[in-house]
Amino acid sequence: MPCAGCARTFNPDSLEVHQRGCKEFKVVQKKAEELEPVKVPQKPKALVCYICGRQYGTSSLGIHIKACQKSWEVEQSKLPVNQRRKCPSPPKILAEQPDRPIVTSKAMQEYNEEAFQSFNEKALEPCPHCARTFLPSSLKVHLRSCKPKEAKV
Repeated sequence: MPCAGCARTFNPDSLEVHQRGCKEFKVVQKKAEELEPVKVPQKPKALVCYICGRQYGTSSLGIHIKACQKSWEVEQSKLPVNQRRKCPSPPKILAEQPDRPIVTSKAMQEYNEEAFQSFNEKALEPCPHCARTFLPSSLKVHLRSCKPKEAKV
């Protein structure tokens, strides 16, 4: 098969590999994108858990959330009382309609935005040295290599 950029011929399985590095193909591809911008709205494929940040299908999210809440409580019970945090609260769309499935593209997008924000603000912990945020279990690992920055004189 010929390359659309340089016209060299390749086996079909080799053509894709070649096109990744072919400068002429990238120019042709860029011109085609400028002429015909095609934006296909993509429906979110999964829903974000507001507790752990992982993605789940619409039918399994409810099951996962129950297990994730229990896991959160177990992890928090291992910490000293003054360091324990409450489990993040569910997004409004889930709290207002707990038995109604989130299936429309708009509802999925609204839920994911709110769930991801809740996860970032309430589930992640900042590193005291560099301010990056981590899950509590990952923060312990990160702290082994992150050193406090020295004060400039």
